[in-house]
Order: sequence, then C-alpha cells, then structure tokens
Amino acid sequence: MLISCVVPTHNRDEYLIEAITSIRHQTLSPAEIIVVDDLGSAQTRLVLDRNFPELNVVYVDASSLTNKSAGVSRNMGARYASGTHLAFLDDDDLWTPTFLADCSELFARGESDLVVSWAYFLQGDRRSSGHSMPRGLNAADAYARNPGLTGSNFVISKQVFLELDGFDPDLWVSNDRDFLIRFLEAGYTYQVLEQRVVMQRVHNDGQLTGRTERRAAGLEQFRRKHMSRLTKRDIRFLDRELFSIRRVCGETRSLRALYLVRQLMTYKPFELAQLFVRKINSDRHSYS
Repeated sequence: MLISCVVPTHNRDEYLIEAITSIRHQTLSPAEIIVVDDLGSAQTRLVLDRNFPELNVVYVDASSLTNKSAGVSRNMGARYASGTHLAFLDDDDLWTPTFLADCSELFARGESDLVVSWAYFLQGDRRSSGHSMPRGLNAADAYARNPGLTGSNFVISKQVFLELDGFDPDLWVSNDRDFLIRFLEAGYTYQVLEQRVVMQRVHNDGQLTGRTERRAAGLEQFRRKHMSRLTKRDIRFLDRELFSIRRVCGETRSLRALYLVRQLMTYKPFELAQLFVRKINSDRHSYS
C-alpha cells in the first residue's frame, strides 16, 4: 500500500515544522506529503522549502477557497493524492515514528477500510491519555459523542474516502464525527490500533476545540444535520456539550449563569450526584 499524507495548515508554521518532522521520522515512509495551505502563504511555502528540501512535499495553495476549514483542505489534499491510502495530520499534531507502519501492518492482517489509532493529549510537555476508539461501533454510537476518530489518527482507503465525498464542507467542527457516522452507515469496516501513537496538542492558538461561540454554532450545525436520527439521550448529551461551551463564552455574566443552569439540567439526579462526588475527590487530590 502507498500512503499519501495530507496536512491542512493555517498560519501555524512553527507547529507545521514539527508535524512534518514527525512524518519525516516515520519508520514507513509515505509516498508523498501534501500540505494544503488555505492562506496560500509565501512564508509557509518558504518554510517547507528550507526545512524539508529532501522530502516529496507537494504544496497546495488553497487561498482561492471561499469555504475554509480543515475538512475542506483535507478533501482538496485527497484529490491531489497519488497513493492508495490517505493519512491526515493536523498541523499542530504529531505522529510517533511507528504510526504509519503500525497502521499498515493492521491493514495487511485483514480486510478493512480504515485503521484508527489511540492517542495522547499533549499540553506543553505533559502527556495524558487521549482518544481511545473502541471496536465494533455502529453509527448510532457516534451521534452524541465522538468515540475517538479525529483528523490526525486514522489511515483510510482513498477509494472509500472519495466514495463518501470526504469531510462535509459545511461542518467546520464535528466534521470528523460526521465522517465516522457516514462511514459506519455505509457499512464500511475498521480496525483499532490500541497503541497511543498520535499526539494531539492542547493549546490556545486558535483551536476550534476551544470554548468559543464559533464552536457552539458549529455544534448546532452538526445537530441540525443529524436531528432526524437523534434519540432523546443523544440530544441531551449534545445540549450538555453546547451549554458547557456557552457558559464559558457567553457575552454577559447573566447569560453564562443561564447556560450553567441549563447545562446542569441535562443531568439526571444520579448523574449530578456522581459529578458532585468526582468534584470533591478532585479537590481533595489537588490539596493532598
């Protein structure tokens, strides 16, 4: 199998250098590296030329796109890819050296359309356990929460990716969750690499995973798309996520207080009790 690596980027040259370096150090070399820059930055192109002259890096100027998102950039990169399989890496994430080799080995063991790995969260120099995708999921398991597929921790058949029309260009957040839902609904199969070979950064440099109104609006867009298939439980979980964002980013103190109340109302009494106990134990741990 030949793997094309697609890296969407947006004004993060320092992180981008580290991301590409983690691809350079793979024990299984990719067929190519495709960097899709939605700003079309001359500086970013210069950074790539200076730091990686020996690599097969294809630079794609995506500044003409009117709809800009990581998902749209990934889709464009996939169209340029010459490999049989695609691996996506966000410009602020990293792969450990065996990521591509380990995924390729799983593909070789049995028939599947996608391999997804477990991950670490990386905040500064501190690592913690991150996404841990379970086996045997169906589409309904992904409506309320993303069970572990992100834009940096899977390798997929290019043919299957194109058959699914890639990531939804109208979803600027939760497009990875939406992609997984459509993948499973279509009857495709996956394997899980139960090793933490991806490092996903947690930072404040423009991440859409932050608690912002843009993220809240994107989550509402995701919910509208899938509303006809959501259970009451799914809606409750999505509302909880939405209110938890807006209780932080609300414009006024009264609005933030209102969203806090609405968030608490999404819990059942026994869930609130469990939440309270966890908070007490966490506080005790902090002071011990």
